Parts: sequence; C-alpha cells; structure tokens
Amino acid sequence: LSLGSGGVTYKQEVRLSKRWANGQILRFHPEVGYLFGDHAFRYTIQTAWSYAPRRMGELRINLSNTDQTFCYGPNPEAEDTVGIQYYRHHIFALSNQFELLNGLTWDVGVEYHLHKAIHASDNWTPSMRNDFIPYMRLTYTPNQRYWFNEHEKEYLHTSFPTFRAEIARAIPGIMQGDSRFWRLEWGMNQTIPLGLTRKLNYNVSSGKIFGTPGKDHFVDFRFFAKKYFPEPWSDRFGGIFHNLDRDYYHASNRYVQLHVMLESPFILMQFMQPKLHRFIVSERFYWSHLWTPNLPKYGELGYGIGSDLLHAGLFVGFRHYKYENFGVKIAIDLFR
Repeated sequence: LSLGSGGVTYKQEVRLSKRWANGQILRFHPEVGYLFGDHAFRYTIQTAWSYAPRRMGELRINLSNTDQTFCYGPNPEAEDTVGIQYYRHHIFALSNQFELLNGLTWDVGVEYHLHKAIHASDNWTPSMRNDFIPYMRLTYTPNQRYWFNEHEKEYLHTSFPTFRAEIARAIPGIMQGDSRFWRLEWGMNQTIPLGLTRKLNYNVSSGKIFGTPGKDHFVDFRFFAKKYFPEPWSDRFGGIFHNLDRDYYHASNRYVQLHVMLESPFILMQFMQPKLHRFIVSERFYWSHLWTPNLPKYGELGYGIGSDLLHAGLFVGFRHYKYENFGVKIAIDLFR
C-alpha cells in the first residue's frame, strides 16, 4: 500500500512454485494493482519454467497491461496536449533466458503490444494499433560470484558493474503489426560498498528508437518507464523518477538517465529520538537526472527512510535547475 502526492496505490502479489527432484522449477507469479487516483487497474501474470537451473535457463510467458500511452510526436509542453489520442496498452511476451558463461546471460523473446484507443471519435484515429517486436538482450557482470541452492544457481555480490544491452525490431505485417522501427538501449549499474553498512548505488542507461522516417510509433522503452507501485525496501527504493509526468516517458524517441543512491544508517536519524531507531533500518539520499529532446534538463533530489515493513521518501524535481515539483511517497508492506 502506497500513499503519496501521486495518490493511493495498492498492489497484491502471489507466488506459487512447484519443484522437481532434478531441480527444475515451475513458477506462477500474478500481480494485481489499482491506482485510486487514476481509477486504473494494473495486472501482470507471469509463468516461468526453470528447465536448466544450473545454467539459469528459464522460459517465461508474461501477460500484462501498463500505463496509457500515445504515438510518438506530440510535445507535452505544447498547448494542444488535450488533443492527444491516448491508447490502453496490453502486452503479451514470450522469452527465454540462458547463461552462456558465468555472469553472461542471454535473453531472447518476442512481444506483442496491443494498443486500443480511448474515446476514438475522429475519423483518422484507428481504434487499435499493434506492435510485433522480437528482441534480444545481453547482461554481463565480470567476476560474478555465485552459489548453488541445491540445483539452482544464484548470483551473489560482485566488485564490478553489470552491463546490459538490448536491441528490438518492430516488424509490420505479422499479427497485424503496424509499426516498423528499431529500439536500442544500453545501461550499467553497480552497488559499491563503503564499509560494513554504507552503500553507493548507481544506474545509468540510454536508449533510442530509430528507422521510422515520417511515421508515428509508440515509444515503449524498457529501461525508462513509469512505475507506480511501491517495492519493498530491500528491492532498492530508487533508480526511477518519482515526480516526472507520465507523458514524458512517451514523448521522445531517445533518452539518457542517471540515478545515484547513497544508503547509510543513522545519518540524520541520529539527531532524532533514540526510540525511532528500532523502526528504521537505514536512510537513503537520491539524485536522478534525465535528458530527452523534449525535456533536456530535469533532475530530482530525494531523501528516504525505511525498513522491510515501511519506507517513506521526499522528492524535489528541478527543470533547468529551477524548482519544478515536490513529491511524497509512503509505502507499507502489509502481508509480506
């Protein structure tokens, strides 16, 4: 459950699994959520079969919906944004992951995006737009340490960054696909220990959609996307923009983003009442910066406190180094 300047949100997860003697695992992980401010329902239903657990081989089927979107081209800063045609967005994905070498995983799959127009009243507005997008992603962490949980390989910490790159191609004419474009994204992230309890996390990524001269398309970046639902404190309550308006995620065909987070216990909390220390695991300071053609200078500064049960954050946004917005987020893990 999350309460903040963006409204109230609630997400419920269920995790079911079946394990065989040879180590193979079948996982079923549905998630449902509701955005009370937008009166919007979100769902993600993922089924994964770990057929080669010692090589992290996993076949996944995913069905989900996401934020309403529009075709690339409109400028959120323009005066006629009220005329933007929005679409509901549903996604079906089939993918396969496999570890080629220690620390190097290869992910290949195909996505089918179904866009259904909301209040399509004009004659030129199609009621449905579809995208058929095969993709391939490589993720590499040098000197990756690991262990085996029975037959299943699990990655541990490392002293090196994790690099990732993904290339995708929208192909028209297959399953009524309407778009033709290439999507390229890359990124790197790392957690740097600064002692026994302090950590510095950074995440940088960039992406571009190209190969569509004179034709509109939907901008659906994987590494740059709006997230509404809270995550537990242990899953890193950072690496995203908290106050950025949703339209900016779909308004540009390229981006560069940087997120930095410092985590340490009792930096400011040491000046508070000692009894509060029982409820707070650590504090975090956030700095995020974004560049897109429509928003060349946007940044956020934040401060958060939290534990595995509750976490809260304050975030201030700046455009062209001038104050833009202020956001608050409080999240509670009720049943974890």
